[in-house]
Amino acid sequence: MEQANIGWFETEQLTIFQQAIAKDPNYALAYSGLADSYYALARNSGVLAPKEAGAKARQAAEKALELDSSLSEAHASMGPRAVGL
Repeated sequence: MEQANIGWFETEQLTIFQQAIAKDPNYALAYSGLADSYYALARNSGVLAPKEAGAKARQAAEKALELDSSLSEAHASMGPRAVGL
């Protein structure tokens, strides 16, 4: 993998989920995907500091749960927070 491509995929994921949320702010699954993308951005690329990524991911996962508390993906998105990521 070229150095210039580090973080590209994760950043692209963020953009796609943000676009989905802009189209439908009540789309809980998009918030869950956004949370997972923030974790991936910090974990896989180092583009975003883990503390900042964790805060943004938690906020997105909590919003997903607020919109749909039965959404399993939203509960899974909270998982990394439980172990301190």
